[in-house]
Amino acid sequence: MRGEDDSRSVDRFGAFVAFTPDAPAGAGPLAGLRVAVKDNIAVAGLPFTAGHPLFSDRTADTDAPAVRQLRDAGARIVGVTRTDAGGFGVTTPVVKNPAAPGRTVGGSSGGSAAAVAAGLADVALGTDTGGSVRIPAACTGLVGFKPTCGRISIEGTWPLSPSLDHIGVIGRGLESVARTADVLLGHDAEAEAPPISTRLRIGIDRAPMDHCDVAVEKTFKGVLAALAAKHEIVPLDWPDATQVLDAHRDLLLAEAGKIYASLTPAEFDRLAVVARRALALAGDVTPDMLLDARRIAAETASAVETLFGRADILLSPTITCPVPAQDARRVEIRGRSISVVHALIANTMLFNMSGHPAVAMPSAPTLNGLPFSVQIAARRNADRALLDAASALAPLLRG
Repeated sequence: MRGEDDSRSVDRFGAFVAFTPDAPAGAGPLAGLRVAVKDNIAVAGLPFTAGHPLFSDRTADTDAPAVRQLRDAGARIVGVTRTDAGGFGVTTPVVKNPAAPGRTVGGSSGGSAAAVAAGLADVALGTDTGGSVRIPAACTGLVGFKPTCGRISIEGTWPLSPSLDHIGVIGRGLESVARTADVLLGHDAEAEAPPISTRLRIGIDRAPMDHCDVAVEKTFKGVLAALAAKHEIVPLDWPDATQVLDAHRDLLLAEAGKIYASLTPAEFDRLAVVARRALALAGDVTPDMLLDARRIAAETASAVETLFGRADILLSPTITCPVPAQDARRVEIRGRSISVVHALIANTMLFNMSGHPAVAMPSAPTLNGLPFSVQIAARRNADRALLDAASALAPLLRG
């Protein structure tokens, strides 16, 4: 292991809480692959702080099952990466963006994305509750994969909202992400959906893209035109995004409030400010609001699954605006001032609520010097088929 000073000089972007670049590799399908792990996923002997001052001295006793699977497959665990505290955020403000200086790295798995973008890891594990793997992938020009809910164990993670939490993978290319996902998904034949056809029916939302920046809408339409050369574009009626977003907020806050409810006042005061502010709102979610949020989540899952009767995959921009400045708290979209959190999760949180697998993929057009990111989703348990479909689309996306 390199010394602390050496680690800091190599990690110029502040991606890591603890950097172990000389960790040993094993034998197996991931032999030698360098894997960074978000600091809310347990890695034996390394910090397990979830970004909270309260847990600053905490280390993990054992590996989370996902980490153990990767070790058993030969991967090298090269450290744990910074996160918005507790997952309460989408910008990881203490981490710089290696791919776009001055722009947010995204979050809350921002350290994981920065580690890969800086070349310090080949892939990284993150957690995704409203888009926290796909958003930083979009902000750094990387690939970000969120599985079907429950396909990859979240045991050994510090939770944010157990109904919405997923472990996902960020990588520079689809090949390394797919290899890593293949190990994590295991070989449950009953869970795996059949392959998707080679000529894809690509479902898009029929509704106007008024929630997206004009440049995002224009770029997305250009991507659709390129894909239409070989595939069929199918306009569909997606679930109402505003209703789903409100329910996502209530569900997340209510479940997060229960996780932190046992803290003493002194312990609560040692949480990061962003977490304290969010948790102060948890008490506003009434039991009836929570029941309504769970109902909407179930209806959303059913509605999204129904869309796959007419489409093989669903496609949207990953984020609704060009990648914001690192210190931005609000962005302007079509003359409206929108919070950065709202702008970045507006398209991604749908598939946390529905539980469907989704992958953020870079494409050839650029905005703010970064590849334009598109989000591809597939039916439940079609995780491998989703990655295959993304691979089939990649040549057209690259232009």
